[in-house]
Amino acid sequence: MARKLFKRATAVALSLVMCLTLLPGAAFAEKVECEHQWTYSHCWMATGAKIPNCATAHDDVYRCVKCSATEKRLGQTHSHAMQYKQNKLDKDHHTAYCTICVWQETLRSHKYANATCKTPGKCVCGKEDPSGMKDPDNHEGTLGEWEAQDGNHVGTYSCCGATESHAPKMGDYVLDPDGKTETATCGVCGLTDTRDVNPEPTKPVDPEPSTECTEKEDCPAEIHKPGCPKHEHFWVIGEPITDTTHKLVCMDMEDGCTAADVEDCEFSMSDGNGKSYCKCGNVKSDSTDPEPTESVDPEPTESVDPEPT
Repeated sequence: MARKLFKRATAVALSLVMCLTLLPGAAFAEKVECEHQWTYSHCWMATGAKIPNCATAHDDVYRCVKCSATEKRLGQTHSHAMQYKQNKLDKDHHTAYCTICVWQETLRSHKYANATCKTPGKCVCGKEDPSGMKDPDNHEGTLGEWEAQDGNHVGTYSCCGATESHAPKMGDYVLDPDGKTETATCGVCGLTDTRDVNPEPTKPVDPEPSTECTEKEDCPAEIHKPGCPKHEHFWVIGEPITDTTHKLVCMDMEDGCTAADVEDCEFSMSDGNGKSYCKCGNVKSDSTDPEPTESVDPEPTESVDPEPT
């Protein structure tokens, strides 16, 4: 009985040894060589440390997308050329990628800058400031030509219509080539002012007075007369002009009338001493004695001698 068991055990052991010797060959026969499809993975320094900047000597590590095998190659030094993209899952942050070696930065918060007078600021990833805040002092357009307005020099921006102004700081007047004008230039904005050289004073030409008054506002003072259809004068006796005449002045202050006229004196006030007075101050004697006449000497007559008898 023991003999039979020994024989069976020996047969089983031999069978196992034969199976084990056949397995490696079968496995090798089924193994297929991978046709690697390499893709850049990351930079790797000689010390084995992963670096955020590829400007130093390093190896480029490539990974097979099929079998995950890796391979090191001598890397080319470069500075990262970052491209910023908004994070789809986190709208308050963005991610930066190197366009050369696909290095990826960690998430960073948006920082908005470069707002103008018309548009809000933007982050480097392109996201616009959601607050809509603008910078009124950062103009997109240009400042137009300066103009003189209300004693200042004023310039207007083409983008938003905002203005800048300053007090004129004119230099000395310089004679122009034509010799007839001279020009001064503002030291701040370059605005110029040109004037004639010693211009001759022009004599004002008085307009011919109208012969008919139509409106009191337009009626020249020279033709204001009593009975004007649109204006009644308030005459007041003025200063004497001659011994028997005085000036009349219109005192209509409300309408601002400045008309004047001449009137004969009226000697209606007497002092009882033979003199009469006008309101203008002229005096007239009340004496009615006839003016003395000059005596006329009779003409001498020639004597006639009698004729002799």
